Amino acid sequence: MKGLSLPGFLILGLGLTAHHGAFAVPLEDRLNRMGEAVAQLSYQGTFIQVQDGEVETLEVAHRGGEEDSRERLMSLTGSLRELIRDDDTVKCIHSRDSGGEVDLRQSAARFHAHLGRKLGEMEGDFYSLVALGHDRVAGRDTKVVGVRPNDQFRYGFRFWIDEENGMPLRSDMVDPEGAVIQKVMFTQIRFRGDIEDEHLNPVLDAEGEEFATRRAKYSRPKAPERQAPDHDWELGELPAGFELISVREKPRSGDGRLYHFIVSDGLAQVSVFLEPASEAGDGFEGESRMGTVHAFGRHLDRHQLTVVGEVPEATVSAIARSFESAPERLPDGDSAH
Repeated sequence: MKGLSLPGFLILGLGLTAHHGAFAVPLEDRLNRMGEAVAQLSYQGTFIQVQDGEVETLEVAHRGGEEDSRERLMSLTGSLRELIRDDDTVKCIHSRDSGGEVDLRQSAARFHAHLGRKLGEMEGDFYSLVALGHDRVAGRDTKVVGVRPNDQFRYGFRFWIDEENGMPLRSDMVDPEGAVIQKVMFTQIRFRGDIEDEHLNPVLDAEGEEFATRRAKYSRPKAPERQAPDHDWELGELPAGFELISVREKPRSGDGRLYHFIVSDGLAQVSVFLEPASEAGDGFEGESRMGTVHAFGRHLDRHQLTVVGEVPEATVSAIARSFESAPERLPDGDSAH
């Protein structure tokens, strides 16, 4: 598969010029350092998240370290939302009229800092690292590192990394054509030795009638770990680097079972759902997108196949095609024949 041309990737780099070998610190080391910086540093600031033409502004207070690490995010635009991470729990307090899904990601995940080490390890086979020069973000000097995908099955990234402490101050997610599809950037940030509890405690009244609360377990963001799938399912050709890492099956009400496959390249995870199609024949077909997440659905011999993941459209459609013979491999009792 022919990779993206370097000039096309750089044109959208805000006028930055590539300088191979221009950084004293190797690019892989700068990527590795991002995740450590986000976890260990304590800081307060404001950042914006831009996606699909919409801009969200959030205020963050983060206490770093191995013990008593905490974080508080507060939305400054749109409906009221406050995200509190304390120990191993994430709690989101939001106005009841906000509607839709609540984004429970912490700041590190929004900046994709936890992917840095894995991106560096995947250089050569699937990504090329590019030094894009110097820039300033939130009044601080940064080195800019480009992560260019070598095929159309992966998103690319650009990271603006603080020269002094390795903190990512801006992160762009880039599609295979080089267009920015998501940007997260600090507009102001202040690093501190510690963050007082008063800056980490919730402000919104979780018990108030106008608010609702959602909770989730928290674990430090990390790239998926490969594991041998406990299933004898055989797939056709997957996009280069992707493999089946797990399979789960659940009984459905009525006939048949729901199968949930997870396919990964070690960085992105793609879910594949296979279940008997409804008799009404009103299943999902074709491509759909919400932000950076693509979905692809098709009918497969009386079965509904749905592929979903934060990957390009080419990836979900290619994975869907790899299940061409899936119905013939279903265990007895699930076959449509």
